[in-house]
Amino acid sequence: MKTVSVLMAVHNGARFLESSVASVTNQSLGDWELVIVDDGSTDATPDIISGLHDPRIRHIRLPSRSGLPAALNRGLAACSGELVARFDGDDLCMQTRLEEQVAELAERPTVGVLGTWARVIDEDGNPLGALETPVGPANVYRRLRWRNALIHPSVVFRRELVLRAGGYDERALRFQDYDLWLRMAALTELDNMARTLVAYRVHPSQQSHAKVSFGETRFVGKARRGLARENGEPGGAAIARQVVWWGGQLANNRRKNRSRIILRSVSRPQSKVR
Repeated sequence: MKTVSVLMAVHNGARFLESSVASVTNQSLGDWELVIVDDGSTDATPDIISGLHDPRIRHIRLPSRSGLPAALNRGLAACSGELVARFDGDDLCMQTRLEEQVAELAERPTVGVLGTWARVIDEDGNPLGALETPVGPANVYRRLRWRNALIHPSVVFRRELVLRAGGYDERALRFQDYDLWLRMAALTELDNMARTLVAYRVHPSQQSHAKVSFGETRFVGKARRGLARENGEPGGAAIARQVVWWGGQLANNRRKNRSRIILRSVSRPQSKVR
């Protein structure tokens, strides 16, 4: 059993996959495995994965596209580590990422989900800005009640707790991470390290550029209401927060170029909440 399993799901990711994998194989922590779920790719992704000969890399090939949350659940079931590091096939890990997050979680057993800050790069690797998420469990929880407070490909979580929460909801689609964190917040503390340990790549082919639908977001609302009940909050407060959040998604839908929204949001650091 490895100390940490790196979980990656990829669909038609040939352009960036090799550099992303190399950033894992070059980690200062050597006790890891990389589980790559190829979600029905039709480009050169299968060939690239087949050419990876590191024995720590395992490959699951899905015959047709099942969607990111379903692919992640398939990979999660195959992970052997007690800790699972999420990572995407178009992003980059800093060399000490796994070492630092594993050490932090070892010192803080009450934390079940631990993210980091991120440097934002474009499709050619040029720097665009930074993403700085809240630090401290209370601040993360406060932000999470309104909107996502963790950068998904930066997160390391305790596998047993995610399985106890039910894993990724395959109906939540692009909001599969936010939905999961809302459910996890009823089981454990969530936090971020004030360390930039991943490079988050922004490019036109990202799934996040497509318009969202109500069907995807209603599962987030269900998880939000469940967390409110768990903490004795009035149901109306959770519904109000969901309406505000959904309004933000509708506003994004009305923008013709969602990549501009992403670039504006990361061109300056978010508030550093302690």
